[in-house]
Formats: sequence, C-alpha cells, structure tokens
Amino acid sequence: MGKRRAGVEPQNQRRGHWPLPDATSGGLSGTVPQARHLSLKKKPTIWAKIGIALLLVSVLVLGAGAAAYVKLQNNIQSEDLYQPGETQTSAPPEDDKSPIDILVVGTDTRSGADSRYGSADDSGGEGFADVMMAVHVSGDRQRVTVVSIPRDTVAPFPGCVDAAGGDPWPAMDAQMLNAALKMGGPSCLRKTLGDLTGISFGHFMVADFNAVVDLSNTVGGVEVCVDQPIDDLKSHLKLPAGNSTIQGEDALAFLRTRSAFGDSSDLARITAQQGFLSSLVRKIKSEDTLTNIPKLYSIADTVTKNVTLDKSLANIPALLQLASRLKDVDTQNVSFVTVPNEAYIYDSNRVQLQEEPAKRLFQAIIADQDIAKSVGPQPSGESSAPAQTEPTAAQPTTEAPEATLNAPAETTPPALTEPLNGQNADQQTCQKASGF
Repeated sequence: MGKRRAGVEPQNQRRGHWPLPDATSGGLSGTVPQARHLSLKKKPTIWAKIGIALLLVSVLVLGAGAAAYVKLQNNIQSEDLYQPGETQTSAPPEDDKSPIDILVVGTDTRSGADSRYGSADDSGGEGFADVMMAVHVSGDRQRVTVVSIPRDTVAPFPGCVDAAGGDPWPAMDAQMLNAALKMGGPSCLRKTLGDLTGISFGHFMVADFNAVVDLSNTVGGVEVCVDQPIDDLKSHLKLPAGNSTIQGEDALAFLRTRSAFGDSSDLARITAQQGFLSSLVRKIKSEDTLTNIPKLYSIADTVTKNVTLDKSLANIPALLQLASRLKDVDTQNVSFVTVPNEAYIYDSNRVQLQEEPAKRLFQAIIADQDIAKSVGPQPSGESSAPAQTEPTAAQPTTEAPEATLNAPAETTPPALTEPLNGQNADQQTCQKASGF
C-alpha cells in the first residue's frame, strides 16, 4: 500500500467507511456510511475570475507593455484540468457565443506563504476546499451566474489519483465535497462537481488566503454592512453596526468566520461572502477603478500571483480572451446564489443537495437560462439548514436517499419553481450578525 494521510484506516476502506473532513477545522475525522446518494448529471473565491476579467482587459489591452506582460505571465501557476486517464468532456469555446463554465475554489491550505495562518497539520498540500463556486458566463456575454456549493456538502465521490503521490482514492458513495481538493487536487474536485452537477467545467481557478488579503488591500478595501456589532473571538473580526470598509486580515476574517453570522453555519457564511463579493464586483466595475491604469495593473499583478489556473487558461492571451467576454456584463446581471440544500440524512451538521430544486437549477445553467429574477434572500434572512457546530460522526444505516441529478438536461429544462437564496451584484445588502 502507498502512503495515506493520518486518520484513514485501510480496514475502514474495506468496510466502506470513509473519513470526513471536520466541518470547522478542515481535518479528516468521522465516518460516513456507504450508501446510494445524491447524484446530479489557493484563498477563497470569485474575485479570481471577475477580478481577472475586468482588470486584464483594461491593463493589457490599454498597453501595460511587454515587461508587464512577461511579469504577469511569470506570476501564473497551473495544474492539469483533467485527472490522468480521464476522458476530456469539454473544450475551449470556439466563438463568442459559447457559454463558459469555470470552477472557482478557495483553499484553506497552510502550505507555503499561507503557513502564517497555521501549520500543515491544520491543512497542508492542496488543502480542503473552503469555498466552491460554479461560475457560468452566458453565451451572449451579458450574464454571470455564481452558484455557491457549501463546503459541508456530502455527495458521491468518483475516485481520483492521489495528489500526494500515494495510492489512488477509490470511488465512494458518500464523501464531504471539500475533501476532493485535498485528496486529488483541483482536477479531482472539478471531476467530482462535474459528475454531481452535470456541468462540464472548462476551467478552474484556485485562490488562497493571500488572495483575499492582497486583493482587498490593492483595491483599497471593500464596503460591507452588518446589522449589529460583531466582536468574534475566533476570527478576531470586530465591526460596528452599519457600513464599514474592510481590507487585509479583516477581509479574510469576514469571509472565513462561521460564528459571526446568522446561525453560525457555513450557509450563513456563504450569504456574507456573497454580499462581500457583490461589493467587490461593484468596486472593480466603478469608474474610479476602471480608469486608473496603475491600479488595474496592481490588481492584475495581485490576482495572477495568488491563483492557480488550469493549463489552458494559464496564459495572458487566454485570460484576455476571457476578459473580453466579460467586460460588458452589468452588475445587475451578476447573480450569486446558493445551491438548494437540506440537512444531511445521517448528520445534521452537514448538508446534502435538495434533489429536484438543485436539478432544476443546474439544468437551467446548462441550458444557459437567465435565473436573475429567481434570486433573492429567504424570508427569514437565515439559512434553511440547521446550525453546523462541532461535527459528529455519521451513523451507519442501510440506505441513503437516492437521486439522479446528473441525468441529461431535457430539451426544455423545467422552470425554476422556487426562489433561489442569494443576491445580484447591484444589490447592497446588510448581513445578519449572530448576536453573540
């Protein structure tokens, strides 16, 4: 047997029990039963996409020069889009009318420059996926849809080559989604989410903690709003009620804290992230940013230094092509939504996708439909799933709910019959604090 990470017992593998990442720390712990489950046909986030899009077209097209071009190109790190031996299921868009699907990931790794946030014992190597976003750019280049998938989601795992060079990871009927990044790298997470959603991701972008810190500093801070004061001892986030402009370590704390928002769940944190990202998009799209060439170059330099891209996207011409397809998107047509979910049947500290609503959402995205009118906050302003505090080991049972969300999309996808929890980027929202 090749090497395996701490906490993974070969005998448990033979019995079909698999380690789950801790819902709060990212570590491997607990087990989940082998069962039929949901199946749909470095660092957090989307600034790694919309940021590049809006800034590179201005910086490079407007003439930052050859030296700047070379510097930005040398900044970029890349990895393979596909797992070894995997059949390629997507290709670069052939024209400006082809939709584009990008997987944007925020990793919690403490390796390299991120070691100041902890040790490799917390999360080394590729790290766990702290943030997972399916980003869809419409064929007419007028809309961007960003679907957040909770890191605590349990779903089928297709099996992947080990990112650290050990034995391959076999397929599992149920596993925490955020573990796929650590187990097999970005290509493994892309494969896992592609199988789950039915979306053929043509690219991925992985950002780390430094991406948040450096980019928020570079843009001069991002405005956020909370409905009551926050003084979070875990993340050290401290904000007064109302509007504040945050950057650097405060921005990272805002995006990562679970205890400061709503019911202290990952779902409440996602809502806060969507508010932050909407504000960031508005700032990058503002005249003050788009007409400031030195500032745009600084943003481009910051982003390219802090992301890992798939190899087909990891060059300046490809990024310019992507940027040209995004430059005219209006903020009211940038939608952030959370995939419909519910408490996981075996552990209420985790979630699973709601079969039919999630299926309708992903089929609408695959069909390149406009979902903006279905987007809005839930009436309660809180997450639909229960609070996720300290995780408990899932209890074995005979069967998990069966779903077939990866079925081919119908000729005319079913209409979205329920509101989608989220917001559009032109909306200024105030986040519900936990009130601790």
